[in-house]
Amino acid sequence: ENPILLKVVLNKTFVFIGGFVFWKIYQPFLLNFGFSVFYLGILYLILQTSLSLWYWFSEQVKAKIGNMAILRFVPVIALISAFLVFIGSNKWLVFIFSTIILFLSSIRDPYFVEIVQNRLSSYNRATTTSVFNFFKSVFDIPVLFISGLLVAKDIKDVLLIPILLFSVTIIFLQIRNEDLIVDNREK
Repeated sequence: ENPILLKVVLNKTFVFIGGFVFWKIYQPFLLNFGFSVFYLGILYLILQTSLSLWYWFSEQVKAKIGNMAILRFVPVIALISAFLVFIGSNKWLVFIFSTIILFLSSIRDPYFVEIVQNRLSSYNRATTTSVFNFFKSVFDIPVLFISGLLVAKDIKDVLLIPILLFSVTIIFLQIRNEDLIVDNREK
């Protein structure tokens, strides 16, 4: 019913699913690149520490650079990183850009929660959030099925899915400044 909320949810969902698909393959992908399990542990340590710090300081980050920078540039940086991993041959650059993809696919959640919560009246929040999660789950099924088909061909081909999802988000689902302005009549 609300086209802005639909765009916000699709934007969040597509970037998250792109990151989720990459999260499903990054371990065997990096192992194929010659990294040992030790380096996967280092990646996980870097990732979890970075995410914890990001969430801890999310309000300060938002105050410093604003919601729009986070919401607009994350898909762009994730797309560039995914493309560089796809074409990359330097294992250390692939490692770094893999970490960036995994990090970026998760950091926008607090900002999307705020946008959605500001647009809903209090009695709609739980139901709407459940519908949004169901919506994401519906997208997960075909995307993960296609990922399975692609991984049977070549694990690197699975990277085409995050590249496609990040591109669709940037081209068709870009959040604008006016999308963040809440009109009380919407509630």
